[in-house]
Amino acid sequence: MSSTAKVLIPEQEWLIREHDNKIGSVSKVKKGYLFLRKGKAIPFRDLSDLKAQLGIALFEGGINKVKNTMPESKNYVIYDYPCSSKPYEPVYSVKERLPLYAKSDKSKSQY
Repeated sequence: MSSTAKVLIPEQEWLIREHDNKIGSVSKVKKGYLFLRKGKAIPFRDLSDLKAQLGIALFEGGINKVKNTMPESKNYVIYDYPCSSKPYEPVYSVKERLPLYAKSDKSKSQY
């Protein structure tokens, strides 16, 4: 079986695929791991039991951690309130007592 694992949540949940088809998922629980397939949950104590019983050699060499490579965002300020994106057309709503802004020049939505 040539299965691969895609990390959904680092060190907690993995999607298991065979070629391009999803065959199940593995979730970490308090007492070990659960292999979920076709609506059925199969419990395992550890990853070696999972490998021995199902023949899935997914976790050899450890689990690769996903690095968070998000660029650092600049913090903007509108009327002394922090804003995570560049504000366009900032206004202060007296009714709601909050600053409002658009995220682009042509946007009609206000945040």
